[in-house]
Parts: sequence; C-alpha cells; structure tokens
Amino acid sequence: MRAKHSGRESPSSRPSIRIWSKLGSDGGVSSSARSLAHGLLASDAVDEVALVNLSSPLAVLKSVTDRTSAPYNVFWASSIRSAKAHTVLAAICRGESCLFVHTTGESLGRAGLRSPFPLLHHISQHVFPIVYSNGSKVRQALDDIRIESIEASCFTPVSSATPRRASVAREPNYGANIRCITSAYLGNKNAVEVYGLDYAIQAVRHVRSKGGEASLDIVAYGWPGEVGSISSLADLPVRPSAQYPSGHSDAFAEGWVQFVSQWAPADSITRLSAYDLLIRATSTDGDSMFVREALTAGLRVVASDVSPRPLGVELAGRDAVSIAEAINLGGLVSDGSGLGQPVIDLLLHHLRVARN
Repeated sequence: MRAKHSGRESPSSRPSIRIWSKLGSDGGVSSSARSLAHGLLASDAVDEVALVNLSSPLAVLKSVTDRTSAPYNVFWASSIRSAKAHTVLAAICRGESCLFVHTTGESLGRAGLRSPFPLLHHISQHVFPIVYSNGSKVRQALDDIRIESIEASCFTPVSSATPRRASVAREPNYGANIRCITSAYLGNKNAVEVYGLDYAIQAVRHVRSKGGEASLDIVAYGWPGEVGSISSLADLPVRPSAQYPSGHSDAFAEGWVQFVSQWAPADSITRLSAYDLLIRATSTDGDSMFVREALTAGLRVVASDVSPRPLGVELAGRDAVSIAEAINLGGLVSDGSGLGQPVIDLLLHHLRVARN
C-alpha cells in the first residue's frame, strides 16, 4: 500500500512515512498497521504513507535499497523477539526510525519474553531514539533489558480528542439467542489457556442452560489446515481440561461452537457486525485490535479484567461463571483508564518536534 496526501499544503513541507510490518500474518498486527497508515494520511501531517510487507523479501529489498528519499520509518514488531530483525533493517535504512512493539495475549504468553537480547539492546540505542510498547507488561520487559520505552495504545487511528465510541448504533443483546465470537492464534501451543477458550465455551454453555440458542464462533489464526477439521479443543496441541477432557466435542457436534477461518483485515468490521458480543477471556493482554474493531462494529465486549480495557468494555473475572453472568446481565463497564496514549498522537507529536 502506498498513498499520497491530497491536501493543499506543499508536499515538501510534510514528511513521508514507511510502516514496516508483517501484513496478513496476524489479524491484529496487520489491521493495526493499516489503521495507523490510514490515520496518518488523514491527519494532514504527512505527505505519503507506504506499508512495507515484511513477509515479502522483494518488498523489503526494494525499500531497503531505496535511496531516493529519507522517510520516517515506523517498525511495527509483533513481539520483542521479532524486533531483533527490525533493528537490523532500521540500521541500514535511510531516514529516522522508531520501533513499536505490538503485543497481545498470544505473544505475551510466549516463553522467553524477558530474555536479554544484547543485539537488540545495542542496535536500539543507535537506531531507535523512540520505542513504543503496547501495555505495561511489554514496557516492563523492555525496561528489564534496559531499553526505555513509552507505553502506547496503538490500534485505532483516532486522536486523543476523538470520542471513543461505537460507530455503529445497535441495541445491545442480552437475550438467550446471543451470537458470540472470540479469537485465538492457534500457532501458539498455549492458545487454549492464553485466550481462555475453555472459559469462553463454558460461559456460553452456562448461557444456554438458561434456555435459548446462544452460540460461539472462534476465529482461528495460524492454523495450517482447514478449520472445519477441528471438532474439539482436544484436536489442538494442548492438554484437555479436567472438567471437559473431550475438549467440548459435544458443543462442536451440536453446532453451537465452531472455528471459523480468519478474514482479511479490511473485512473485519463487516464480518463482526453479524455477531452480538465478543468474549475476550485472555490470561494477559495488550490493547487488542479485535476488541477495538468489535466496539467499532457495535458489539458488546465482555473481557477478562486482567489488564486495562478500552472505554465501554464490560469486565468480568476470568472464569466461566463470571463471564456468563456478564453476558446475561452486563459487566462492570471499563472507563478506559490505564491504557497508553494513542500511538498516532505520539508519532505526530514527534514529527512536529522534528520539523521545528
């Protein structure tokens, strides 16, 4: 993606920006990078925004060898581990660079988050004057390897002055026929635990026990085969729960729980609009893009209270009964406190300072 601003201000007076990210590999990373690109272009502060797909060696080579300009580079890393490659690229690219470590429940759950990375530490001191991190746990991990960072909330291209409310007005559904959705990165062997899939299914089971036809779809990221082949949580590389050693195979057989394939980031709002409620039962989390998109689509969002959540999210304890009660009756509504500043605000501030 490459787009130029069409405003009246002279292009030469506005900077060009390149956002480096793996596009399409992970829903949250890809969607947030694209959202940032659109938000920056709409801000009237930049001349051109280009997305460089790190999954394409040709696109990376072309951008690294481009000597026609010196853009501002934003490296959108999916985890601290992947940030090592970003630092090497930044060291050989023209223009000033900053790093954003985008981390959600899946990548926070990976082992080795706090492992020291001398190469990252050494290069970051020279190429990344600014490191942004998504969530306090990531910032703490960066602090542990002596990299100063700023906590940021990255996922919606809005300024701090823009109200954060759903763009789709809908009557909330507290009925027994509620359509629920959640998501999980199945490439993580701890996906069931990290994303709380067992809790989510049990919660919907509780709702169904009161009557009605509540259902749950699970958006599967990182699954190599057909998601239709998954007939229970026991089909995933995880230990079954003591309560449901079959992995809820009855729920899958009856059709009220199913895995669905991940969709293109551009289709997310439309696809989410078919549901009533998002369950986010993660064991730890950043500022989830999926949550932001669900709110934008007008869904109710019931999320575990393990980390700060955006304004309007209904909080619940991380257990099936608490989640079911929140689905049925509504949960304590988050006031949005505890999240970092929107990264687009931080970037635009840095660009203004750099230009003056």
